[in-house]
Amino acid sequence: MTRVLFLFLDGVGLAPADSERNPLSVASMPNLKSLLGGGSLTTETVPYHGPKATLLAVDACLGVAGAPQSASGQASLVTGRNVPLETGQHYGPKPNPPIRTIIEENNVFAEVERAGLSATLLNAYPPRYFEVINSGRRLYSAIPL
Repeated sequence: MTRVLFLFLDGVGLAPADSERNPLSVASMPNLKSLLGGGSLTTETVPYHGPKATLLAVDACLGVAGAPQSASGQASLVTGRNVPLETGQHYGPKPNPPIRTIIEENNVFAEVERAGLSATLLNAYPPRYFEVINSGRRLYSAIPL
């Protein structure tokens, strides 16, 4: 059975292998390094495509002027669409109605399920996050939406 793990670290970018400025270049991550053919999460490793993993660098601006924002950037990752370009702006932190519509129209989880497979979101959100969502006091961010 083939499994796909999409690892998303919000706010973590790829940087050069400089131990003074990039802790990911010296972090002990033997399983990840094995998947990356001995490489680390640094700009020197990308692009990497191996038998079990692919690592790509993505320009968070996506060709749209302004500072990248969580909602439009994360929506691009889960939909495969250039959301800032489609909506005309970077937006965040929570999805506004146009971004919610794009995510709800199609996303990687829906694609997997339409193919007759199952998809699961594993997250590091504490239970309190979902309690506040369910209370109506907070909106979902793009990934769990």
